[in-house]
Amino acid sequence: MYGLYLHIPFCQKICYYCDFFVDKNLDLVQAYVNALCKEIEREMLGYNSKPKLSTIYIGGGTPSLLSPNQMEQIVNALVNNFDLSELEEFSMESNPGSVSLDTLKEYKSFGIDRLSIGVQSFVKRELGFLKRNHSPKKAIKAIEDAHKAGFNNINLDLIFAVPGQTNESWQYSLQTAFNLGTTHLSTYSLIYEEGTPLYKAWKNGKVAKTSDDDDADIYELTINEASNFGFKQYEVSNFAKYELYCKHNLGSWQGSEYFAFGASAHGHLDNKRFWRVKNLSEFISFNNKNKTTIIGEEIISLKGRIEESIFLALRSTGIDILKLNTKFNLDLAKVFEKEIEYYIKNDCVILENNLIKLTSKGYAICDSITLSFVSKIENYLEKNLKSLNLHNIN
Repeated sequence: MYGLYLHIPFCQKICYYCDFFVDKNLDLVQAYVNALCKEIEREMLGYNSKPKLSTIYIGGGTPSLLSPNQMEQIVNALVNNFDLSELEEFSMESNPGSVSLDTLKEYKSFGIDRLSIGVQSFVKRELGFLKRNHSPKKAIKAIEDAHKAGFNNINLDLIFAVPGQTNESWQYSLQTAFNLGTTHLSTYSLIYEEGTPLYKAWKNGKVAKTSDDDDADIYELTINEASNFGFKQYEVSNFAKYELYCKHNLGSWQGSEYFAFGASAHGHLDNKRFWRVKNLSEFISFNNKNKTTIIGEEIISLKGRIEESIFLALRSTGIDILKLNTKFNLDLAKVFEKEIEYYIKNDCVILENNLIKLTSKGYAICDSITLSFVSKIENYLEKNLKSLNLHNIN
């Protein structure tokens, strides 16, 4: 079973902080959709049978800028080239400014069952700073429309540590999200990525970053508020109610392989990472000429897969000792004996049913804990790799 990611790189407006591959030329949407479908069909010709998918994730950009007809065109390409008989989750990202009740109903009719809405804040001033193209009122209506359209699994993205944000305004955004019947929440601290207008403004002294202490306080508030509303934290930035975790992301964090199509998309197949051309006109041209859009790949070494498994697992649902022991023939309980003892003593991790999991306190200092575990496994493998009888399997 595989996952599948599709990238839709179009946005009506580029946000202040965004460093994703996006484009405002909406005149190219149909040409892009045509090229994307050609890419799927061409690359799947080499398979004797249709690969079975467990999850599909359509991200961007703003996938909800696609018309229902364009979305149906893409879904048909997937149906024709993949086995969707055991599909567990079909997610799509959207923005409040580009959805309506009618289009949401049509998206739902195509099998999309999980909607992720980029709200970012329910505070008008904060939305203005982030240069979002919707109002709090429009965000609330988009969520209400999603419910009316039949979506029972709705994620909201929210950003904290926005300059000028207070604990009270952040708490207001959180509680608004919870009260609107949200089942999943992804919260991110505002990042000043080089090359973005926000980064330039900060470098020029026009914007002041939130202090690390205030950032940590807001994150702690997030964890507490989510818990109070019945949400379980299952990754550094992700919280879910009724255990409605994002299965696609969980698969990625647990090392599952996934197809990836679209400009700038990154995939993971056959122990290789690969990435596609990051240029819209080239992507369309390459596909029209039946030329591959993959411009790079990296073979993941056995050592790299072990380290990555530790890193990603600890940041999400936890290190499954027995599973990884079986997968790699490596006694992780012994390797991490001192780290487990130390962090349990300091209430940062728990060891439960052979699962090393972060506590709420542990998530708050996740970077330092994962660094400790990864450094330990790196040093251990450097010294013992040749003498260990490790399994080299998927």
